[in-house]
Amino acid sequence: GHFNNAINLNTFTYAETWQSLDKLKLIDEGKPVFMYCTGGIRCEKASAYLLAKGIKDVYQLQGGIHRYLESYPDGGLFKGKNFVFDSRMTIPANKEVNNNESIDILGQCIDCNVSCDNIGHIVCTVCRMHVIVCQSCITTNPYNEFYCTRHRDLKSIYFTCLNVFNRQ
Repeated sequence: GHFNNAINLNTFTYAETWQSLDKLKLIDEGKPVFMYCTGGIRCEKASAYLLAKGIKDVYQLQGGIHRYLESYPDGGLFKGKNFVFDSRMTIPANKEVNNNESIDILGQCIDCNVSCDNIGHIVCTVCRMHVIVCQSCITTNPYNEFYCTRHRDLKSIYFTCLNVFNRQ
C-alpha cells in the first residue's frame, strides 16, 4: 500500500534502502521529506541517515503504517494493504464491512498482471521473495513455481520441480 504521491524506493531488501535514498537527490531539492514504513523502525534509521546527509527537514510517521491503521481503522489516507512481518502477511486499509478485504487493490499478479493483492505464502522460486499471484494462476500452475520481477527471465530455464522433464 501507499499514500497518494508517495515515492516508492522500489527496494527488494532493506540493504538497498541507502542507495535508493541517495538516488533521489533530496539534498539538491531542499524540500522536506516525509517518510513511512511498516512499523517505524526502518524509518528511524533512514531519517538518521538523511539528517547525516544534510537534509534538514525530515519527518516520519510515528509507529509506522501499523500504528496509523490502528488510529484510522477506515484506512485514513492510506490505500491498499500494509505488508507485515508475521503470519498475517498484510493488514488491509479501508476494510469492507463484512469480508476484511481492502477496497483498493493496488497489486498485480506476477504471472498474468491481473489486478490482485493476494500475497499469501507464495514466493519466488529463485530468491524466495514474496510475490503476488492471483488464484487463477495458482490453480493453473501445477508445479507452484513463480518468479519475481528480478528473475522473470529465468522462468523457462530455472526449475526446482524436475517433473517438468518427465517423458510422460
